[in-house]
Amino acid sequence: MIDLQFCEAVVSYLATSFPQRSVYAANSARELNAPAIVVDIRAEVVVGSMLEQGTLTVIVISQADDTTPGQHQADCNAIDAAIRSMKPYFATGPIALYGVIAQNTDNQRENTSWEKHLVYLTGYGPRS
Repeated sequence: MIDLQFCEAVVSYLATSFPQRSVYAANSARELNAPAIVVDIRAEVVVGSMLEQGTLTVIVISQADDTTPGQHQADCNAIDAAIRSMKPYFATGPIALYGVIAQNTDNQRENTSWEKHLVYLTGYGPRS
């Protein structure tokens, strides 16, 4: 349950930070409109605590017809910087973010869009 709350908080943060992009949770059943950001979290409870450790995947999608690879990479860099510095966003509210560590990236070129998967290891839990 807290993983869904965390995912929705990240979606809200990115939607506020990047109003020119549509931002979705991966579990939402919507048709994506590029440019878009898709957020997914896969988490597990840390044994003996109320904290969770998860893999946060942020997929950045741009229209290939409207965006050069360089523009897409610049957008990805800005989103990556926002994710790495989002801890203050969680300073208040029901969920505390304890850390974000970048893992790896994966570039993909679909027929009509650019996609980059930004992957982070996260630690979060309920605010006590």
